[in-house]
Amino acid sequence: MSVLAWIVLASFVGGAISVCAAALFGMAVNLQRIPMLISYSVGALLGAALLGVLPQAIEEVGSVELATSLLLAGILGFFLLEKLVLWRHCHEASC
Repeated sequence: MSVLAWIVLASFVGGAISVCAAALFGMAVNLQRIPMLISYSVGALLGAALLGVLPQAIEEVGSVELATSLLLAGILGFFLLEKLVLWRHCHEASC
């Protein structure tokens, strides 16, 4: 069997094991904790992606201060956008 076939097979087996483990964990966890766990996982993934891209962004911009200030402005901008969207959110017809 070729190396590519082994890689594809290992990927499928690893993915199947991960899905089964996530399903078993999802059935065992309390339903009230699921939104907290989703928020934690999203934060962890975004944090890992940000830490992976930040050195390249600093190198591309050429200035640490500019890159981090742009990063902070982006985070604050999306935070304010989220707050504005949630502020106008309503489940009633009279809104």
